[in-house]
Amino acid sequence: MSLPPPVSPTPSPASSDDCPFCSIAHAHPPTAISTPPSSSTAHTILSTPTALAFLDIFPLSPCHILLIPRRHAEKVADLLPGENAVLGAWLPILARAAQRVTGWEDFNVVQNNGVSAAQVVPHVHYHIIPRPNERQREQLAKDRSTGNGTPIYWKSPFGTGVREELDDDDAAKMVVELRREVEKLVSELKVERLLRCGAVL
Repeated sequence: MSLPPPVSPTPSPASSDDCPFCSIAHAHPPTAISTPPSSSTAHTILSTPTALAFLDIFPLSPCHILLIPRRHAEKVADLLPGENAVLGAWLPILARAAQRVTGWEDFNVVQNNGVSAAQVVPHVHYHIIPRPNERQREQLAKDRSTGNGTPIYWKSPFGTGVREELDDDDAAKMVVELRREVEKLVSELKVERLLRCGAVL
């Protein structure tokens, strides 16, 4: 059995003026992982020449991360092979960072292509959504009932239901922790050289 012929990506502009994710990409030039972004308005975790990661402004859970290509591409079919490789390299690193920060082992990785597939922003993006287990859900509910907790995000799988806006103070703390864990993981997994070479960045 042979593989289907490669699909040529639809030509895409480097950016789109009306794309909110392109605006974030323009506002956050590439920086070293250890260098905090100059502006925290987008709660940026990662900004490389090819990829960016930042917190979702309407999260389904704490540490709900969006990973995007810097270049404007509407669907996965529009990605260049190198962009796909970069995103694929960062997905497990960001997922592990979210696991460490939340203390939750389970998570969703969700990626929608097109309006009919529930894509809201027409720029490729992967959702990394940490999910609490039953005991952790009970603690979240208990904390919320005493007024000390965060919203009960786990009731809204894949974007359905009510989503509350990200709290800026909580987000600022999460971003610091996530960036720290990403930096540790890059070092622990010995992928720094790979991530810095042209094949991945």
